[in-house]
Amino acid sequence: MKVGRRSKGFTLLEVLLAMAITAMIGAMAAAGLSAAINAASRHGEMVRRLGEVQTAIGWVVRDLRQSVNRPIVDARGDKQPALVGGDDEARLLEFTHSGWDNARGQRRSSLQRVHYRLDADRNLWRDHWLVLDRIDDEDHLQQVKLLSGVQSFKVQFLNGSASSARQQTLGGEWVEQWPVNKGDLDKMPLAVQFDIDIDGIGMIRRVVGLANAAQTP
Repeated sequence: MKVGRRSKGFTLLEVLLAMAITAMIGAMAAAGLSAAINAASRHGEMVRRLGEVQTAIGWVVRDLRQSVNRPIVDARGDKQPALVGGDDEARLLEFTHSGWDNARGQRRSSLQRVHYRLDADRNLWRDHWLVLDRIDDEDHLQQVKLLSGVQSFKVQFLNGSASSARQQTLGGEWVEQWPVNKGDLDKMPLAVQFDIDIDGIGMIRRVVGLANAAQTP
């Protein structure tokens, strides 16, 4: 009588080897998936951050482009320059601008007084008042945080009245404070340059020409 052949199976070594290969492939796939998820998360965070930066810079540029030569009277009754700014982080820029939208048809001016500042936590704020000439500096004050992680915000002003203005390429001399003289309440610079250093982004520079230098009632 013939005895049939034993059916061939897998040896223990082959099974262990197959399990090791499967585990290795699974680990590689998991690592790749994790890396892809992390990369997508970082990309999404960068897109969000760039959007915040673009919005904040857009506010500053848009306000400056619409700036007008309109001094105001503060709560103490003192007349303040149409535009004031410099290296004081509590008052980087303050000026009057036109084009304030009035969709509700309220009885108010289309001019708005805005104030840009950095706080101790390195946040950039945009403040504005609902009235130009005010009797209380805190009354009708609206505050909006534009951007966090701002390491520095440096401002310069193109002075067209400088003695060397005619010899300068841009028709003026860059200064770090405005107004140049305290009594020049209704004088405007030809342009404003600001350099903003932002965490994760770096340094961004903008130069904004001021078209409305004539005094506005």
